[in-house]
Amino acid sequence: MKILRQMRFFIFSFLAALATVSSIDLTQPVKIKADFGPADTNNNSKRFDAWCGERGDNCTVEFAADRIIINGTNSVKFNKIKSFTYEEIASTCSTGQIFFCQKNQYEFLISYARKDQSKGEGLILFGKEKDAMNFMKIIENVAVREYIVDPRCEIPGQAYYKGDCMDKTHVNNLKANDIKQSRQNFADNLMQFR
Repeated sequence: MKILRQMRFFIFSFLAALATVSSIDLTQPVKIKADFGPADTNNNSKRFDAWCGERGDNCTVEFAADRIIINGTNSVKFNKIKSFTYEEIASTCSTGQIFFCQKNQYEFLISYARKDQSKGEGLILFGKEKDAMNFMKIIENVAVREYIVDPRCEIPGQAYYKGDCMDKTHVNNLKANDIKQSRQNFADNLMQFR
């Protein structure tokens, strides 16, 4: 009796499995997701919250199959994008200061051909370095990066500061520190008159 039940269970299970397999079309490829999705560390977003034109002018920038789309309506095809420049502007804010200072800013100036073939430029800005670097990874696949050249320096990416040419990012940080120090000196001098 026990063996008969086991055989019925086996036969029933076998027939159910056979029915399931027969309903699958084995001639068609099976699509399988083989990635970590949002846990993937190389999951670069193709949509960015940014500022367009100037700081505070919120916009979305999206990379589609063949174009960049701004705010879901305006777009430029990749083959119309000529080049871009990138500039980091260091914060001039002292510790605890939130007003009357320049906060970190990462700027992309993108040159493109308009529909009438005239030259157009679009400015996309970020306040967070991580967002700017993710944007950079994608835009570098679309356009050629041009370096802003200081005419006093021979090497692209360098800037002139207090008699020397050095890395532009380093110069931006030095200038920001000079401004912070100047503000601190001003505040110290005001305290002396109290």
